[in-house]
Amino acid sequence: MGLLRPITLYPFPDEEIRRLAKRAHHFFVSEMSTGQMVDDVRLALAGRAPVDFYGRCGGNLPTAEEIASFVLRRVREEVTLHA
Repeated sequence: MGLLRPITLYPFPDEEIRRLAKRAHHFFVSEMSTGQMVDDVRLALAGRAPVDFYGRCGGNLPTAEEIASFVLRRVREEVTLHA
C-alpha cells in the first residue's frame, strides 16, 4: 500500500501515476469534491489498473479512519470476487 499526494495538479502527475501502476494493482482517489480528479487518474492509467473513489463535499474532511475503512472494504471485496 502506498500514497501519492500531489502538491500541485498542473501539470498533472501522469508520469508518476504510470510509474506507480507498474507496482500497484489498484488505485484509490480521495478528494473533497464529487470526483473531478478521479477522471484524470483514470486517464493517466489508461486501463492499467482499476480506480475507486471516496469523496466528500461541503467542506467536511474525511478522517484517515474513514478512508482506510473504505480501502480495506474494497480490497476485501476484490479478494472475495477472485477467490
